[in-house]
Amino acid sequence: MIYRPRVELARARASSALASFNVKCPPASAGTLVCYLAQLYPLVADDKDESISDEDAITVWHPRYGYIVFAKEAVTDGRWNWNLAHEAGHICLKHLEQFDPDKLTDRELAVLDREANIFAREFLMPREWMAKYVPVPCRVQTLGAMKDIFGVSWDAFAWRLHELKMQPYEVTQRFLEEQLGSRAAFVRSLTGA
Repeated sequence: MIYRPRVELARARASSALASFNVKCPPASAGTLVCYLAQLYPLVADDKDESISDEDAITVWHPRYGYIVFAKEAVTDGRWNWNLAHEAGHICLKHLEQFDPDKLTDRELAVLDREANIFAREFLMPREWMAKYVPVPCRVQTLGAMKDIFGVSWDAFAWRLHELKMQPYEVTQRFLEEQLGSRAAFVRSLTGA
C-alpha cells in the first residue's frame, strides 16, 4: 500500500540519475536516460485498445526483456522529454518491481504517477538549475527561451516556476495572455480588421 508520494525518494533518484550521467546544466535528456534503462519503442495507439489510446507513453516490465517504454512520437519536443522523464521515474522508483498495477486502487496508481511527475520535474528542472538560470519575472520571450533550454513544455515550465515560488502560475498566464492580445491587435492593425 502506498498512500502518499515519496517526495524525497523521487528527488533523490532524479538527482542520482543526473549525477550518474554527469549532467550539470540543462537540458537533461530523458531519452538518453530511458534508452539506458529500457528498450524504447514508438507507441502506436490501436483504436480498438482504449486502454492506451489516451496515453502519451507507457512502461511495461517483461521478465525476459526487462523494461520496455512505448512513447508517442507525435508530440512536441518538450512534451516528449517530459513523457520520457515520467516513464524513467517509474523505472528509477521501481514502481513495476514493487507494485502490481493491476492490484492497485486508482488512488494508489495516482500516487505512483505523482511520484513519477516529481522525478520528471526534478530531473528536467532541478531547483538549483532554476535558481541559477531563470530570471524572474519570467516574461513571455524569456519563458519561451527557458522552456526550450530546459527541454520542457510551456505548461511544465510555468508550473515549476509556481511550485518553486519563483513566479505564480497566474502571473505567467497573464503574461501569455497579454502577449497573445498584443499579437492579435498587431495582426488586426495589419489586416485592417
